Amino acid sequence: MQRRVPVRLLRQASPVIIKRMLRAPGEILVEPGQAVAADDVVGQVKFPGEPIIIHLSHVLNLARPDAGPYLLKAEGDSVDVGEVIAERKSRFPFLSRICRSPVQGKITSVDGQWLLIEADSIMKPLTAFVGGTVTKLLDNRGVVIETTGAYFEAACGLGGEAFGLLRCQTGIGSLIAGESRVGNGSGIDEQPVILALQSAVDETIIKNLESMGLAGLIAGSLNSSILDMNPAPAIPIVAMEGFGDRPMADDLFALFQAREDSQVSIRGAMPSDAEWERPLIIIPNTTAVIRQPPSNASGQPAPDGYVEAGSRIRSLRAPNSMIQGYVSAIRHQRQQVLPDIAYHGADVRFSERTEFVPWQNMEALIY
Repeated sequence: MQRRVPVRLLRQASPVIIKRMLRAPGEILVEPGQAVAADDVVGQVKFPGEPIIIHLSHVLNLARPDAGPYLLKAEGDSVDVGEVIAERKSRFPFLSRICRSPVQGKITSVDGQWLLIEADSIMKPLTAFVGGTVTKLLDNRGVVIETTGAYFEAACGLGGEAFGLLRCQTGIGSLIAGESRVGNGSGIDEQPVILALQSAVDETIIKNLESMGLAGLIAGSLNSSILDMNPAPAIPIVAMEGFGDRPMADDLFALFQAREDSQVSIRGAMPSDAEWERPLIIIPNTTAVIRQPPSNASGQPAPDGYVEAGSRIRSLRAPNSMIQGYVSAIRHQRQQVLPDIAYHGADVRFSERTEFVPWQNMEALIY
């Protein structure tokens, strides 16, 4: 008997295939077989500028709806960001009013008290995100990039994408005390840095880390108050253990420590119009393989989340929160967990003990 549970991919050294898509049809700048770095631009798309309406009478504080005498620019003129387009002067400086263009573009219409500016088109580049080889072009919409390395799925994330040099710290204390290598001025640290922090983080910690100039953050877990930060975090953040106050499990943190000083790419959240995917971490060109926890079981990965005897799983909740184990036997009957509660599940071998774990409390680990 098998049971399907959530899956976490923690591939230590395997082929990685990444699809990079433009938000709209655009121009692809690479060819199949071409090697790319994480920061190489592989495509670009031009978005038309948005029309900006300015209420001149309001900005200039006019009593009559006619701003014509105060205009310094005419219909058809180009304007830069911050350029003065209208000015009402007064003998008293505090009564003078200036209207500046909020965008770069062209004035397309002037009508008494209103002015319309058509903002210039914006070219949005698409980077490779990971170092690898372009294997396929997806018409004028995107590319497929293949590489070899470590691929980790996180539990949750915020923000966009980032890539840089991987640094590891168990807690923020040494960073604040100035004991960390992050940003110490050495040549290697002139590159963008992605910090793997074993501890949980809250709003205060994130603000401290942002001030250090980090490019991104891999954390144990996130305090839910971070969702209400205003402004939102300025760097991409991924959390291996989800929301809460849990540090990253030792075995997970060891995977990052073994790869410190490697190039790493992280994605906190997918674009709103893209297919949902877990936040992820990719460390290309990784050959190191971490010793697996000892077990008498076969330890075969659970295909597509179907758990069977010998599958490697992680218990998600107490009393074995975030501990790895191996399924030793499937329980076909409900097991009493509390006096009035019973669940289906499996017996799991944790190091030197075996305990029952409900299906709801486990995730399958695929290495």
